[in-house]
Formats: sequence, structure tokens, C-alpha cells
Amino acid sequence: MSYFEASSACKSSNGFIPGINNNFKDISITSTALILKQLYKEYYFWLGCQNLSGKLICDDGTELGNYQNWDNSK
Repeated sequence: MSYFEASSACKSSNGFIPGINNNFKDISITSTALILKQLYKEYYFWLGCQNLSGKLICDDGTELGNYQNWDNSK
């Protein structure tokens, strides 16, 4: 499933693809992902933002801003 298909599916259920733009979301989403990985072994999900006119905008409409706590090895 592409990012846009996943985004559309989430929006049709009144949700959105989570974007990590602050430390609280980083910890919350990472913790949830680790739990789901333990439960389901193979569990895939989308995270992200889109580059809209030079700004990274998360699926919920918030701007990524200056948050940069990323693992650059992936």
C-alpha cells in the first residue's frame, strides 16, 4: 500500500498517518510500535510527512518544523 493509499484509508476512518514532530510523539509512537512488533512479529505501518512547497507537512496538518531526532542509518 502506498503512502497516499494509506493516508486515504486513514482519512476515511477519521484518522491520519502519524507524523513525528516532537519528542512526546516520538516516544509514544516508538513505544507503541515496539509493543505491536512483539505481539504480531511482522507489523508494518506508515509514518511520515509530505514535502509541500518546501515545508514538511504531517498527515494531520502539522508542520515537521525543526524536529530532527532521526536514525539516519536507515
